[in-house]
Amino acid sequence: MSAIEQDEEEQQNLMNCLDLLVAAGYFRARIKGLATFDKIVGGMVWCLSYCNRAVDADLLFSENLDIGQKIMLTEKIVRVLADVECPHSIEPHQIQGLDITNIYPVIQWLVKVAMESKTNRANSLKSYIDYQYCKIARKNAPTSVYCDIYEDVHEKIMPRRRFKRGKNLHFDTLLEDAQCTLAEFSDRSTVEPKHGGNSNESTLTTSVRPSALEGLSGKGLSKVSTRTAKKIFFSIDEKSEQTSEDTTCMDNVDSWSDVQEDKVRKVLHDLDEALAIKKKQLDEATADYDAQLKKQFEVEEVLSRFSTKEIEEARTLLNEYETVKENERYFKLSSEAQLSSLIDEIQSYQNITVQSDTPDSEEAVKELSSERLKLAEASKHFAALMYEFDSVPSQSELSQYQQRFIELFNQIESKHRHARQYITLYNTLVDVRNYIKKDIELLSKIEDILPLATKASFRDSFIDNLNNIFQAVESVHNKATERTTALTAEKNRLLIEYNQLKERSRRFDTVVDQLTLVSCGVYIAD
Repeated sequence: MSAIEQDEEEQQNLMNCLDLLVAAGYFRARIKGLATFDKIVGGMVWCLSYCNRAVDADLLFSENLDIGQKIMLTEKIVRVLADVECPHSIEPHQIQGLDITNIYPVIQWLVKVAMESKTNRANSLKSYIDYQYCKIARKNAPTSVYCDIYEDVHEKIMPRRRFKRGKNLHFDTLLEDAQCTLAEFSDRSTVEPKHGGNSNESTLTTSVRPSALEGLSGKGLSKVSTRTAKKIFFSIDEKSEQTSEDTTCMDNVDSWSDVQEDKVRKVLHDLDEALAIKKKQLDEATADYDAQLKKQFEVEEVLSRFSTKEIEEARTLLNEYETVKENERYFKLSSEAQLSSLIDEIQSYQNITVQSDTPDSEEAVKELSSERLKLAEASKHFAALMYEFDSVPSQSELSQYQQRFIELFNQIESKHRHARQYITLYNTLVDVRNYIKKDIELLSKIEDILPLATKASFRDSFIDNLNNIFQAVESVHNKATERTTALTAEKNRLLIEYNQLKERSRRFDTVVDQLTLVSCGVYIAD
């Protein structure tokens, strides 16, 4: 592959790297004023920061770094790539020298991992948001649960019919009919209308004893026979006859019914309010139950993902965390106590210093000022020495420089070899062109003098010219053959010398290996 093709390939890889970084979200790669090193290294650091991997390194990228800072940054990047298990190997000098051929696959892998980490982080945040929302905004429970609860409550509070009136049972008055209806829905019916104040006023009391209803209650709707109904309401008939004789008593009974109706309405209103309160309490209890049930389901779902061993480890870690928090709280309290004591001690020392304004203290202050000046000068000198020390490259930097110089030398040698090949090819083509020109000239001369060769006077001179041309061509051919033979001999000599050097190198490696084994054996024996 030629140098021009290599340059075109590297330029294409560089554009692909920058396009990948821009597509991933690192838009500083589009700034034309930035150097290529800043774009590539900045993009790598940005991708590593998005990889969501725990690494023991501090990657701080800034533009326009010097050579030492660039080397340190590239070394950290290579170390972090090894920590995050990058499948592609790369060296710091390759990053610094912008070896795009080796950088491009690393950029591809980093962009892929960064995008996957970004997607995972987005999914985690979405799940956390859903979890937080569910904590403050509970989802509605299934309608069937509330329907079942409503049916149970409705069944308990609604009146239940226990008896059914027979077909042959009829009453003449509305009061008797009402009393019979009330008797169908309860075990006992008592109506006590009270009016007047003397003993002569009649009192209507209809009481049905529980013994009179024996055999009538049961599951479902039991029909009441005529005989049983007559027996139950026998007393009602007697009182009805008395009430029919006294119209005034009936009027009082009507007024008493209105009063009782008002009381019943009031009681019904109170029962409705109590029912509303109970429903509210039931809703709150249901909401608390649903929240606790959902929390329990979430905990069970989380626990089902882990094994018993992992749960025990989590409990152990949680206990350790609680212990650490408790120790931290005690440490904070003790630290605050020590801090307050130190502040009091410093305040007391300051008060003592203010009170003891003596010549000795003034001398001590002067001595302290002079010592501070000396310390500042020493710090300045130390900073200058550290700057000079930092300006001197370290052994690792020198080794990287040497390795880079070797790579550049190999590249220059490769370029030089290609140039020599091109020069040799050019010279060969020039010689071929000259030979072809000479052949064309000779053929042209022969063609020009060919008509004259038919004459006897020019035939001898034509043959002499052909002989001279043949001799010239033969001499050129001999020179070319001699040159080829000399080059072949030189090639064979160089090949023999190369084989000898390879043999010497092999022997040298063998001797080095033997010497290493011997030295290791001596070291172990010692």
